[in-house]
Amino acid sequence: MDKKIIFCDIDGTIVDSRLGVMVPSEKTVAAFQELRKNHEVYICSGRTKTLLEPFILDLPVNGYVLANGGLAEIDGKYIGKHAFTDREGDAIRGYILQNGGMYLFEHAEYLDIADRNNREFRNFYEFWGPLKYADIREEDFGDECYVAICGFEDMSGVEAFVKTFGKDFDVKPHRGIPSLDINPKGISKATGMEDILTYLGKKREDTIAFGDASNDLEMIEYAGLGIAMGNASEDVKKRADRVCGSVDEDGFYYACVELGLIDDLFTKNVIS
Repeated sequence: MDKKIIFCDIDGTIVDSRLGVMVPSEKTVAAFQELRKNHEVYICSGRTKTLLEPFILDLPVNGYVLANGGLAEIDGKYIGKHAFTDREGDAIRGYILQNGGMYLFEHAEYLDIADRNNREFRNFYEFWGPLKYADIREEDFGDECYVAICGFEDMSGVEAFVKTFGKDFDVKPHRGIPSLDINPKGISKATGMEDILTYLGKKREDTIAFGDASNDLEMIEYAGLGIAMGNASEDVKKRADRVCGSVDEDGFYYACVELGLIDDLFTKNVIS
């Protein structure tokens, strides 16, 4: 097979965050190791690097699309940056301080929050394991911010935020919890993919993307071949070219085998 460029989400794609399993399986790690022999592989996440656990950073990859496309990195160098303006950041911060909830601004190397004792932040901290690895600072607005997370007491807070800012930003509600990702308008994981392809001089047709959630939609549609996980939302499945097994079934590994990207080191499955 010709050399491919693979973009792979984390949560719900290579780790089963639904079940609290945040470490990639043996087969997932093997898939990354085998893919690197003949292809290029990029982690494609809503997180910035400060939120990547050591076992994610240890995966053999060529680079990262981070902050839902706000940052693109190859071999330790940022080759694409798409940050909020100061005015946009102030608007999000001001809304939360006035209406309640929590904000979490993801900078390239640290996170900025208003108050560690904020109830919504504490709930989110307990829910989401990667925060325990991050450099978290209070009211440190200094560096550029590439993605924000806002959390609320219930889904009515999410709905009100989307109604207020849905036309100004790209907003992606999270599944199962009253929170959402926010990016500058027009920025998505597909933006970071395009940054990397432009830098490498490669074409969309050379790409394969794996994802499961709303912030993967643009990535799935942009890729030459978009693959939804079996546990993906119905919207992602409908827009994908193919659907593979669920994350708890090692769907990523078996899809790579079935597509001829890697040799089978274990047992076989199929994709539809």
